Amino acid sequence: AAAAAAVAKETKKKPPRPYTEYNIFFQLERDRILKELEDKKSEEESGEGNEEPSPPEERILNQPSDENDILPRPPQFAHLKLAPKWYDSTVRIAQNKLNKSKRKHRKTHGLVGFLDLTKMISKAWAAADAETKGYCKRVADRQLGFYKDELKAIKKQLSDQQQHQQLLMEQQ
Repeated sequence: AAAAAAVAKETKKKPPRPYTEYNIFFQLERDRILKELEDKKSEEESGEGNEEPSPPEERILNQPSDENDILPRPPQFAHLKLAPKWYDSTVRIAQNKLNKSKRKHRKTHGLVGFLDLTKMISKAWAAADAETKGYCKRVADRQLGFYKDELKAIKKQLSDQQQHQQLLMEQQ
């Protein structure tokens, strides 16, 4: 019974698994597609009855999302403004847990359905060049390294606790 409790405690402490190369690509490609669709929609709305086109907005390339962001990004993603720690699964899961109790319905962007979006992204992944896949691999490998380091620290902490408990049992 005590061993089962220890295993349950260990699984609760385990950090969420890091994103894979495809998960990283999915996030980048999703943001790129949605940005393009938003731009296209705003052009269509502003283009109606407007004779002079508005000047194109200046793009800042490879703007870091935070101090640990890996740059430069592949050219098709260089213009994206990403959320801080967009590549970190622990941050995303923590945000979802916070928002879960506050709101049940999420307002969708209405630009493209999830099924169509996933089909577009999977086709883009299949056609992605080596530079793009290499970038996604670098980001995923770095996060995997952090994950493994965290697991080692947790295992060391657990073994230290077990040794401490054994010493206490022997003293009694």
